[in-house]
Amino acid sequence: MAKRTSSFVHTGQPQSAWTADKTNSNVPVYFEHEASKQARKLHQSIVKLEKEKRTLLGEMKALEARAMHGWTGMSRRQVYSVVMLGIIVTAIVIFVPPLFIVPFASENLPLTTLDKQTKLVSYLREIQSYSNIFLAVHGYDHKCPIDGSTGYEFTCPTGELSIEEINWRINAGIEIFKKCGLEIDTYAFPGQDYDQRVLSVLSNYYPTPSVYNKTNLIGLGLTGNSSLTDLIIYYGFKEYTWMWRNGVSQEQFQNALNQLKQDKPSLLLVHVQDITNQTLDLLKEYALIQGSAGIIRLDDVTFDSQVEATKKVVDIAMAYNVSLVLAVIPASPYAGTSNSFFSGPMINALWVISTSLFVFPIVVMIPWAFIFKMKKRKPYAKWNPHYPAVSIILPAYNEEKTIAQSIERSLSQRYRGSIEIVIVDDGSTDRTYDIAKTYADKHANIKAIRLEKNQGKSHALNIGFAQAKGEISVFSDTDSSLAPDAISRMISHFKDSEVGMVAGMVVVGNEKNLLTRLQQIEYLLSQTLIRFCQSSQKNVLICPGACTAVRTDIAKKITVTDRTVTEDADFTFSVWKEGWKICQEPEALSYTEAPTGLGSLITQRKRWLYGSLQTIAIHKWAARERNPWVLKAWLECFLSPFVLIFLVSLPLQCFFLGSAFPLFLLTYGLLPFTILAISGAVGIRLFNKGKKSKLAFLMPLYAAYQLMMNLLLVWLVLAFVTKRGIRLPRGGKIIHAI
Repeated sequence: MAKRTSSFVHTGQPQSAWTADKTNSNVPVYFEHEASKQARKLHQSIVKLEKEKRTLLGEMKALEARAMHGWTGMSRRQVYSVVMLGIIVTAIVIFVPPLFIVPFASENLPLTTLDKQTKLVSYLREIQSYSNIFLAVHGYDHKCPIDGSTGYEFTCPTGELSIEEINWRINAGIEIFKKCGLEIDTYAFPGQDYDQRVLSVLSNYYPTPSVYNKTNLIGLGLTGNSSLTDLIIYYGFKEYTWMWRNGVSQEQFQNALNQLKQDKPSLLLVHVQDITNQTLDLLKEYALIQGSAGIIRLDDVTFDSQVEATKKVVDIAMAYNVSLVLAVIPASPYAGTSNSFFSGPMINALWVISTSLFVFPIVVMIPWAFIFKMKKRKPYAKWNPHYPAVSIILPAYNEEKTIAQSIERSLSQRYRGSIEIVIVDDGSTDRTYDIAKTYADKHANIKAIRLEKNQGKSHALNIGFAQAKGEISVFSDTDSSLAPDAISRMISHFKDSEVGMVAGMVVVGNEKNLLTRLQQIEYLLSQTLIRFCQSSQKNVLICPGACTAVRTDIAKKITVTDRTVTEDADFTFSVWKEGWKICQEPEALSYTEAPTGLGSLITQRKRWLYGSLQTIAIHKWAARERNPWVLKAWLECFLSPFVLIFLVSLPLQCFFLGSAFPLFLLTYGLLPFTILAISGAVGIRLFNKGKKSKLAFLMPLYAAYQLMMNLLLVWLVLAFVTKRGIRLPRGGKIIHAI
């Protein structure tokens, strides 16, 4: 039988040929080369699809990671830039006031005249009758009107004063002396620099008659026709103590003493700013050498703050019977801090410490917060199909006024997953449990547990965690109310398997008066700046009891203890110790009832601050982890007594500076207050798209509020260090926290 073959027809399908086959003669068989070609094409398609699959999976993981983290991290360059900015601004705040603002104020503010220095004038009137004390007019303002130099007044290298200007200056200084009721014994030129024109003007002025009854100054015989020009020629002018105001070494002192003994000057010049114990010792040595023939001239006596130093020099003059010329400046452009308490090295050091602790953290955190605000990502919960079951734990003690609202807010959560509410009544003596039981009877997802006696919030939380069935537990205070989207926003962070705990954003819900508004500012600043920056590295130190989410298996493993008066802070550190990351969701809001009275506020803050001290003391291991926020907390506690000394010194400045105190506050407080105002405005603006921006107008009052909180912290640090402890109301009784 002949073989049957088919012709090839191009149909777009694989070509086949019919051949005889013993088993099935009708099975088509592809040509071998066509089969190989199709196999290669299929393999290439598979490889291409696998590659596209890997690419898509990588993109999905990247997208998931971005949404999972919520806030992206800063680069190393950004970190260095922010830290460097903090160092630069802190240095500016520390050094600009004394180096630039004070000199500028001295140049441009109105003069303060001698008659305003009532304490100094009173003392000068008292001693002007002493036979060996001579009052000298020391120019007018001790400053050249042409170039502003304080080294001379009447002869300026950069120009020549007119005879009218010279006459006015001499006359103005003398008139101020007369206004103060002071007798003019002589005239002391600033810098001992003058010319014949000055002497010609001065020759028209005569000393008061009482001068002639005093001991003859430097051996000049005075007559009724003697003018002031006869009293200003000093011989053997020497000064050894210039710039001794900050102290000198024993070697420097000995060298000056040796030179003094060698020179034996007729007149020893010393500036009142340089009066120290070492200077006084040198004056005594001079008085012993010269005796009644010696003359001491004390220059630049100007302010009330210099009375004590002047008295010490007068006492030496009287004790050793040497002549003393007090060169008094009639007018000064600035009632400065010369020889004041603030000019001491200790106060300067306290200024540096206090300013650094205040300025540096703020300047670092503001740009840090802005960077993360700009890098915000959409919450994972908006597209994540996985919604873990959530248990809301509400510990309550005598909360009959707020428990219902707290339960209602928990029921109104806009969360797609299942929610159960566990209410633990910690032995309340009011209707708290009855109200909770009513809700439990109506809702299958609410469980009310009653403890027979009050055992503390920590025990109530442990009971609640033990009863929780959800994968995530959210605990909140019953005097707080969760925003409807609080849980859905916090849950997004748990997509990261390394995150064990998430802090919400607690805000004041009862802005009724000034005190609650100031607390609102404090809440916003501490969370939108400090805690927000902590969250960027997922190492939030304290998750608030008013709004926190935690993995339930963690809460069941780690016991909440009552070893501190702030169980939420202690619990957060314990979770962190187990290696879990802790972050914040700044848009998960919880509205809390803040204290409306000062007494209740102080009681609350005593517990918060003292509990924080207990926490960092118990968890000393945290400091070894080199966490910058823990180190900051330790540093603030360690340096708080120095800050107290600085704050206490402020009223002392009022005593030392007199009328210059307001200017002192202005010049040294301007930059720190400006930074506080900026940080306040930024922190408030970062919250909820600036809906609380009006609170920024209260920043001046908030500065005083924060000062009160700092003083409270210092007192608590001392109570903690001395182990004296504090007494606090807890669960209807008073406890003594050590």
